[in-house]
Amino acid sequence: MILQKDNHFLLSSKDTSLLIHVNEVKKVSLEYLGKRIDSLDYIDGVIRSYPYLQGSEILYDKEKTGYSLNQAKLLFSILGKG
Repeated sequence: MILQKDNHFLLSSKDTSLLIHVNEVKKVSLEYLGKRIDSLDYIDGVIRSYPYLQGSEILYDKEKTGYSLNQAKLLFSILGKG
């Protein structure tokens, strides 16, 4: 089963689910992999977001001060800041 809501995509098999998200800086991130989820209605509890940077991280985008590549769960690696 594949469900889509806004920028979230939920791919589910019989027992497991994979939730991916295209975030505000257009990076594809892994939000959840585990026991099956049947709905996208309550996914806010598994999506990690911070209003500010954690520790000594490098700011990725000056307008989005809570995002850095240091803690992002990206599905692939690219060159750039972070």
